[in-house]
Amino acid sequence: MLERLLPHLNKVPEPRKSGKIEYSLDEILFSTISVVVSGCSEWDEIVDFGEDKSDWLRRYRPFSNRIPSHDTLNRVISLINPVAFEHMFVKWVNENIKFAAGTLINLDGKKLRSSAAKLEQQTAHAEGDKSAVYLVEAWCSDLSLCLSIRKIVEKTNEIKAIPLILNDIELDGCVVNIDAMGCQKEIVKEIISKNADYVIGLKESGDLVRGGKTDFRSL
Repeated sequence: MLERLLPHLNKVPEPRKSGKIEYSLDEILFSTISVVVSGCSEWDEIVDFGEDKSDWLRRYRPFSNRIPSHDTLNRVISLINPVAFEHMFVKWVNENIKFAAGTLINLDGKKLRSSAAKLEQQTAHAEGDKSAVYLVEAWCSDLSLCLSIRKIVEKTNEIKAIPLILNDIELDGCVVNIDAMGCQKEIVKEIISKNADYVIGLKESGDLVRGGKTDFRSL
């Protein structure tokens, strides 16, 4: 799976000036992602893992200047375009996943706790308010994996984010679960076009709409 990551790495733009690059961006990204998916999370752990597994890493990239220090890794990762990295990572992950028939994928919007204080959220825009961060994510419990995630301005924007998330994922044979916010004909049509089924909540009644493939008459 990690071998298939390599062709995607050039999708992330180089944020550094060309004359000051000692470690290539693809080496930094490949080593960092390899270590993180192996269960490490601290910069020191990433460096230690890279040094211990340097022979394995050199099977895929030269690493002629050895493994970058934790300060270098931290600095370079903080400079890269997060949206470009996210799109690259999501595409790589999803093209390597084969879902079993009937796999449940939950789409849900969440308000990121402590992303803005209550007073900041109550302040008027003209006075420099700060809104809480809302996220819409696709979560697969079978794999304990977030398949795609989008930041939105406010909860009502979930409707715009859901089609983008659906476009990120190969849904063939899956069942997509969405709350009442996603009870939209265009969203259902998108799910069906990807050969998937759906379970969607209905407002007020508390009922669920179930369907897929060819039937969305209940909407």
